[in-house]
Amino acid sequence: MTTFQGKLHTVQPVLTEAAYFVPVRTRAAIAELAASGRLSLHHPDAAGYSRMAALFAKYADQSPDWADVALVWLAEATGISRIATLDIADFSVYRIHGRKRFELELLR
Repeated sequence: MTTFQGKLHTVQPVLTEAAYFVPVRTRAAIAELAASGRLSLHHPDAAGYSRMAALFAKYADQSPDWADVALVWLAEATGISRIATLDIADFSVYRIHGRKRFELELLR
């Protein structure tokens, strides 16, 4: 990620999840990234939450978490299909609009 020069897009649950997994001393860097303008934070509207509810039902057998479903919604809402993730197993199953696969970038 340190060499990526484009704009990042995400949802609030991903920031919360990321903060949980990183050491306390590095959590401020997540907030700084959001404040820098390099990160575009998207928020579902009522239709977005309705779509997320449908996605929870569709992928119930996968036990999706809120961040995963929100990212599927974001991909559908924006047309962005490339995702940086540690969660290869789940994002290999999820589909954008039920058809298109995510382009996975494995974080290390």
